[in-house]
Amino acid sequence: MGRFMPDYKLKSEILKEGQMLYDYNRVSKSVYSFVYDREFPNALQYSTALELSAYYRENNPIKWKECERISHAHCSRVVRLKKKISEMVFNSDCVFLTFTFTDYSLQHNNERSRRKAITSFLNNLNVPYVANIDFGKKNHREHYHAVVAVDKVDYSKWTYGAINGQIIRNNTDDIARLSKYVAKLTNHAIKETTKRNAAIYSRKKFAFINGKYIEVDKNGIIKNEE
Repeated sequence: MGRFMPDYKLKSEILKEGQMLYDYNRVSKSVYSFVYDREFPNALQYSTALELSAYYRENNPIKWKECERISHAHCSRVVRLKKKISEMVFNSDCVFLTFTFTDYSLQHNNERSRRKAITSFLNNLNVPYVANIDFGKKNHREHYHAVVAVDKVDYSKWTYGAINGQIIRNNTDDIARLSKYVAKLTNHAIKETTKRNAAIYSRKKFAFINGKYIEVDKNGIIKNEE
């Protein structure tokens, strides 16, 4: 079988229109709710969901199928992010960082160069992280959030604006509290506030050994070990 080639034009059209994808997600929630007997907000009645699905399958099957691919890809991304963030939060103390930019940085650097600055700062910490671009609700001002698997960060190294952090301690028996952090951080990481998903991952491979993260190669061998 040939490899499936994504139709980016069709995907862009569906994302721009919005309504059909919204309907697909409501149908999916309704079916899941019916099968697993769980309540979901905005879920349709099961019979209504079946009727809506049948309508789209008959009148626009290609777009409806693409909605299925988009929704499944999103769910897979959420699962991967949640797993990565959960591993960090439950393994060690972490920091939830918020990066902002000065007016000068916003005026004299484009989004791509600012993203590179964020990536460079986080890579230099040499630990796992997940970060994402975000925009303020009131004035739409660009900023970034990140969860980093370290309990200390040298804020002076960030020279493009302000930075603040919230320590996430894992030395607690309150699993529910940590789970709430995972949900919060995952939600920040999957926000689609731009035309593309802007999540940033640490690309290095790490192993959690003796209470800390150590960089390893693709075979799991500790790097720079003497």
